[in-house]
Amino acid sequence: GQGHRRPAEDHAGVRAVQAPELHHQEEPAQRPRPARDQEVLLQLRHAPRAPRDPL
Repeated sequence: GQGHRRPAEDHAGVRAVQAPELHHQEEPAQRPRPARDQEVLLQLRHAPRAPRDPL
């Protein structure tokens, strides 16, 4: 019946979800995005710093 999913169908669903993620990870290598890097640097610069423990 339609209520039972075969394992093959489940795996196909997982692949469909993973494919866009893999493509997204390859994008920065193809074209650098300095604007995004600048965003991250600004966020790190303004983030509250954790107190350092003396060694």
